Amino acid sequence: MRDRQKYPNEHFVRFMARNYYSVADRSRIRVLDIGSGTGGNSWYLAKEGFSVTALDKDEETMGELKDRFTHEKSFHSLVTYLTADICHHLLPEN
Repeated sequence: MRDRQKYPNEHFVRFMARNYYSVADRSRIRVLDIGSGTGGNSWYLAKEGFSVTALDKDEETMGELKDRFTHEKSFHSLVTYLTADICHHLLPEN
């Protein structure tokens, strides 16, 4: 198994806190985590109540992410998984 990114970058956390922590219902904030890897950012976002779409083109890495989130019962439902290459995949409009 690869080293996984367990926690998000400090600057990313500060950005989210500064801009979105005051939102009453964070699940209404939808974040696309492009190149999610094993899910450090996705984990943090879902844990904080945000709705996340984790996107990565590597099926093995996405499998690791899904396994990691299987154990997170409290916020597992906030995460959507998408295995695709962002350069060749059309995303639905908001």
